[in-house]
Amino acid sequence: MGIYRSVQCSYWEDPEIIDDFTPEDRYFYLYLFTNPHTTQCGIYQISIRQMALELGYSNDAVHSLIKRFEEKGKIKYSWDTKEIAIKNWPKYNYNSSPALLSCVKKELQLVKDTELISYLFDDQSRERPWWGSIEGLQGVYRPSGEKEKEKEKEKETQEQSADVIRLTNLLYQQIMKNMNPTQYRNKPPSLKKWYPYIEKLHRIDGVPIADIESMIYWCTIHDFWAQNILSAKNLRKHYQKMEVQKRKMPPDQKKPAKSSIPVFKAPEGYRD
Repeated sequence: MGIYRSVQCSYWEDPEIIDDFTPEDRYFYLYLFTNPHTTQCGIYQISIRQMALELGYSNDAVHSLIKRFEEKGKIKYSWDTKEIAIKNWPKYNYNSSPALLSCVKKELQLVKDTELISYLFDDQSRERPWWGSIEGLQGVYRPSGEKEKEKEKEKETQEQSADVIRLTNLLYQQIMKNMNPTQYRNKPPSLKKWYPYIEKLHRIDGVPIADIESMIYWCTIHDFWAQNILSAKNLRKHYQKMEVQKRKMPPDQKKPAKSSIPVFKAPEGYRD
């Protein structure tokens, strides 16, 4: 049985089609809606070469058309997965048919580049007349902007993770450099177990990364604290006490050289 795609007569009456589209644009746009690779959901896989062969154009011509239509906001093409999303596909093809919506949902779950799904269904979808008929599909895609926010959050997390790893390594290096404890010479600690303490010191306790770094340098050459801060756990545990003591010190002793600083007594109330 043949596959059919309906094209509404209003396509030819669309003011944008009339005013802004060249004959070549109209031909290409109509092809995107009716070629044999189309799906019910409006996102399908098709290569530049396939389009060129079926349209009778060169690869360069198709490439230029895709770029032009992306600039117009009509399509989004994934060069990695060779998938294309047609922005106005729902406008011309969606209805309240349960069978159609079931097919759409299955096809959306097969889309490789999920950014195309976010592109097809943006925040303005709620204003479109067909929105009510696809509310059941909301869990399939992410609203516009959510993907970007998630990427920013992921990037921030990665940056924080990089800082956590760097500070953990710095703490261990400073401990070995200044104290070289026997317990670590015989059996180095698992630094992965230190990560959560540094991460919580920053995220939960609200200590800036730069301040943690400064404190690591300070405490690991301090006559008293250097003997007691031999792990990230103790760094977090005693950070507040050390910060108070550090602030009370004269400016010339806030970055003390181990050979020149006096011997400090344990702070009042100190318990390891």
